[in-house]
Amino acid sequence: MYVSHAPPPEWDFDMLLGPSVSWPSDIGNDDLINTNGSLVHLQFEPMILHIACRTPEAARALATAANTSGFRESGINSSGTNVAVRSSALRLDVPIAIASPHSISMIVSRAYVDMILKMARERYDENIRRISRFVESFRRISVPPVCAPLETKDQRRERKRREGLERQKALHDSRSIIGNSIGFSTGESIASDN
Repeated sequence: MYVSHAPPPEWDFDMLLGPSVSWPSDIGNDDLINTNGSLVHLQFEPMILHIACRTPEAARALATAANTSGFRESGINSSGTNVAVRSSALRLDVPIAIASPHSISMIVSRAYVDMILKMARERYDENIRRISRFVESFRRISVPPVCAPLETKDQRRERKRREGLERQKALHDSRSIIGNSIGFSTGESIASDN
């Protein structure tokens, strides 16, 4: 199987599929139904991008940029901050052959494969244009800054340690004040009236 994120090249199907490829002269429906093997598909998948935003405002701005750039099925998931950028309109998935363990039998003509390849190249080019529009829209997004800057793992660990020590000291100080007002910390005993 050939998989690539590069533009569709001028493919030589005989080279890609190997010497055991047979092109049809005339295929009937019975030939397709009675053939054992796996279908070979020619596919084109447009960009799918998942982005975790820091705020719901940023997610909304990003989803708007994606939709206006041509990625019509883009949206925000239930978390409110994760955006999926996608469009299924450019998707292409066409069965072109049947593969058995020892051979590949094309179920479409070479002219049909050439037409599908032309469509895949056109869809690839349109996907690139949409990505470019999305990148430009993304660069123009104006989202208010988040109050607290991101901190590294070490910075967070140190901040949490410092906050914990401050809470521990405050708790200790409050217990000392309560103990002194009752007289426990000075060594005085509480006498009972008997």
